[in-house]
Amino acid sequence: MLADSDATLSLTERFIHYADKETRATKQKRRDILATLFCDAANIGPTKMALSTPGLTAGSILSTQRWYNYRENLRQGIILCNNYINRSLLARYWGDGKTVSFDGMQLATYDNNTRAELHLRYLRGSGGLFLQHVSNKLSGLFGQFAACSSPEAAHVLVGLLNHGTEMEVDTVDTDSIGDHTLALGLGWLLGFTIRPRIKRIKYAKLVRPTRDASYPAIDALFLRTLNTKVIEEHYDEIVHLICSLGEGAVSPDLVLKRFTSYSRKGGIHQALLEIGRAVHTIYVARYFEDPDLRREIHRNLCRGEAWNAMTRIIFSFNRAIMRENNVDEQERLALSLLLVQNMIVVWNVSHMSQAILKLKKEGAACVHAELKHITPLLTSHIRMIPDFVIEFDRAHNMTDMIAQPL
Repeated sequence: MLADSDATLSLTERFIHYADKETRATKQKRRDILATLFCDAANIGPTKMALSTPGLTAGSILSTQRWYNYRENLRQGIILCNNYINRSLLARYWGDGKTVSFDGMQLATYDNNTRAELHLRYLRGSGGLFLQHVSNKLSGLFGQFAACSSPEAAHVLVGLLNHGTEMEVDTVDTDSIGDHTLALGLGWLLGFTIRPRIKRIKYAKLVRPTRDASYPAIDALFLRTLNTKVIEEHYDEIVHLICSLGEGAVSPDLVLKRFTSYSRKGGIHQALLEIGRAVHTIYVARYFEDPDLRREIHRNLCRGEAWNAMTRIIFSFNRAIMRENNVDEQERLALSLLLVQNMIVVWNVSHMSQAILKLKKEGAACVHAELKHITPLLTSHIRMIPDFVIEFDRAHNMTDMIAQPL
């Protein structure tokens, strides 16, 4: 499966050496890269992985981890997988690629590292948060590994600005953690729509556009009047901040952490809060009124949960405890996991497309409305153990499988 995905995407050929920035895409090196990817994604460990792979040693895995499977190469591989899935005709039945879901799950770690914290929502021991953006085409768009104490809303915008794929993402669906005034305001200013699932909607507090505005049926929901004066006073500073965020000069998670770390609010902080309150009011009104919007958000969040379930199945060896204490290594392991998941989806999408075409040639009725209900997030056909044998001679390019109309 990984060999087929590699033959289709030329993934290992793009994994350049960390020191001399050159590729060495020999058959042995390709085997080492794919075996190391699976070793990190499944949390097996170099020694056990070497025992399961003929001709591979633990030293080769450690060397490949250091010189080839570093974060920049892994992110480039994730981009290649997403672009391939985006071009698939079958994936168009699942979504347009403009909407993603954002969710986090806890990955357990050892206690003696800076990321090891107890998350109040999970209560499963020490660990860190693996935060993922999953597109509505059912591909893993972007991944981050953060401390449990890190506010999840601060990371929502990071993936939207830095995913680097062909998908033109403009909307992100989140659970209640996305109902964050600053994040909503910054997202709107950057051209993104954040759509949180509002859990306690009867306690939502809105703002009036003017003092004279009156809404008798829902008047109790309005807490205050929008302060447009503070927005006008700090308009130039807001424009400067948004341009810096758009150009990548500063990360949105750092901005949100900076603003929320002080009890006293500065002028630009107050202005962004007012913009966020206005955006929140408009969104809550839409959320109240439109049941189709609520269903769409719920559907996208369920896709994110299905992706997390796939993550748990793959990351299952060694009691699913991340074996690295170094922060950079933890990030690398999380990205390896995301890349392997995307490579599985690439293989599944390709063979599902071929199976549908075969059924059509045999005379089976293909109802296009039913195609949107199938999913490529399948793992039952994957043998995780005992042997990891890569047969490059039998690997084939799957590009033609997704090119034919269904």
